[in-house]
Amino acid sequence: MILLTALKDGFLYRIRWPLEPKLRAVFPESTLIFFVRLGEKVVPAFLVFYVVFAFLAIDFQYVIGSIVCIIVLAVMLLSGYFVLGKRSEERLPRGMAEWYLEVCASDMIRPAESPSFMDLAKALSRAFSDGKRDFLDDL
Repeated sequence: MILLTALKDGFLYRIRWPLEPKLRAVFPESTLIFFVRLGEKVVPAFLVFYVVFAFLAIDFQYVIGSIVCIIVLAVMLLSGYFVLGKRSEERLPRGMAEWYLEVCASDMIRPAESPSFMDLAKALSRAFSDGKRDFLDDL
């Protein structure tokens, strides 16, 4: 159950995190989210290719290779969701928590008592949707 919860949280965190150029320099999850989204677009095409190749292959060795490639590609994509899910549950460090309070104050959002990275993502996405970017000057 912990694995499924982490995967679900990672998927929600990927959706919630704003993809802003200034945030990419500070937060590593921006790069990871970029590659997970790229994987969502590219991996299904490779999976279909490997399945078709496995059915058309005459030799049994090619079928085993195709199955291994399918498993590796699926695990790579799921591991990205898992890492994002674990990151979303982490509590913010002290300096980042202070910046989170600034973001909440600038957009008049009620801050969480012990903020996590998911709370930061929610606050940032709401602030960016409202058009407020003055808190980015502190980065």
